[in-house]
Amino acid sequence: MAGLAQYLLTLDTSEQARLASLDAAGYGRVVGSVARNRLLAQRASEMGVTLTPAEEAGAARRWQDRMTGWANDMGFRQNQSPKTVRRTALEALGSGKQSVQIARAHVDSMSAALRNIYPVRFAGSPSS
Repeated sequence: MAGLAQYLLTLDTSEQARLASLDAAGYGRVVGSVARNRLLAQRASEMGVTLTPAEEAGAARRWQDRMTGWANDMGFRQNQSPKTVRRTALEALGSGKQSVQIARAHVDSMSAALRNIYPVRFAGSPSS
């Protein structure tokens, strides 16, 4: 069940809405598909099958492009000062622009997964 919960964390808002609208049979098909994919991935790993460097790079690039797009939509840019990041974050939280609202919804829908990948650490706190 932990695998299904982790998978659900990766769904964007539209995928979550589609899943929520399914009847029991449709939901069962999704759960069955996720279970099969997890089993196949586990078996492949046990057999030593791995992604090629090109496949890994492609997956990383798609993830980076997705995150970069959302960050850009919210006004973030590379090499911003901490003060500018704070100001940009506050502006993004209060923005009524559709692109910003969509980006916020995507980030919110993936917040648990994002926190696992990019943990937030505060100054002065232990870095465990």
